[in-house]
Amino acid sequence: LGGIQSFLQTDAAINLGNSGGPLLNLRGEVVGINTMIRADGQNIGFAVPIDMVKRVLKDLESGRPVRRGALGVQTAPLDSTYQEALGVKQGVVVSDVNKGMAAEKAGVRRLDVITAVDGQKVSSPDELVSAISQRRSGETVRLGLVRDGKALDLQVVLGDRKDLQPQGQDTEDDEEDRGGPQEPGGKEGNLEKSYGFTVEPLNPANRHSYRIEED
Repeated sequence: LGGIQSFLQTDAAINLGNSGGPLLNLRGEVVGINTMIRADGQNIGFAVPIDMVKRVLKDLESGRPVRRGALGVQTAPLDSTYQEALGVKQGVVVSDVNKGMAAEKAGVRRLDVITAVDGQKVSSPDELVSAISQRRSGETVRLGLVRDGKALDLQVVLGDRKDLQPQGQDTEDDEEDRGGPQEPGGKEGNLEKSYGFTVEPLNPANRHSYRIEED
């Protein structure tokens, strides 16, 4: 999964050095913590909502490490093509399952449609990510899903999000280089800075989105 929670979008300037600063409303109340910029946008920034910050603070104040839960799946929106093929109108399609991660251990399969987490409906990949990332690794959640037209419930012991590869194109202002192709001499290159585009591996989700055949 790409993101880890819902963000507040803001046009307040976020530049190198002020990530981690507070986002204030007109009453001077802290409503979020400035976190990221959109590298290909014009002054588009994102802040972690204060409710999420409060949950993390409880872990920090208790001395516990912040450990976000992870399923270990790649997902795709349940668009009209998937709805017709799978016979489901609401949920999130599992486009791939990471080997050795929580979902595989619990029996989640490719092309399952996840419809709920602990009874809470999910209708988009972002909603699924938000629901799972609010749980700690090691917690057990109940996934509602549809497989071959049949509704199922699976108990999943969540893994640790730190075990997942970071993904996504949003750029933290103090971590603009997340690693990339090697330039001659072993120096890491940043495709977006150098050439104006980014790349990602071809997987079942984007194969479906761009209608690329398996071969």
